Amino acid sequence: MREPTAEQIDKFIADWSKSGGHERGSGQHFLLDFCDLLGLEKPSPPVAENALNAYTFERRVDRRKPDGSSTPNWIDLYKRAHLVLETKQGVNPRRDICGQTTSFTDKRMKRAERHP
Repeated sequence: MREPTAEQIDKFIADWSKSGGHERGSGQHFLLDFCDLLGLEKPSPPVAENALNAYTFERRVDRRKPDGSSTPNWIDLYKRAHLVLETKQGVNPRRDICGQTTSFTDKRMKRAERHP
């Protein structure tokens, strides 16, 4: 990872400040630009065999239901043993995409950290 210059950071912020914060339309592009800014490896395209998707956008995870069935869900950005990232619409700093206050969202995230 390289440290970006102040000019590169300012340009990144200026470019993305105009985006409108559309999660589905901008999320992956934002993260690719962020990887470029920091000189990081970019995610790989997903492959059919899900177990091989070690660093990718939209990695499938199966959510198990109490009745034993499962439903597919998708992680916005996944890197095995490093991170799980969910993008959210970013135009309103006081509310999350579900309309909840960010402090409510923060509490949910902290609760989720206790249940791996």
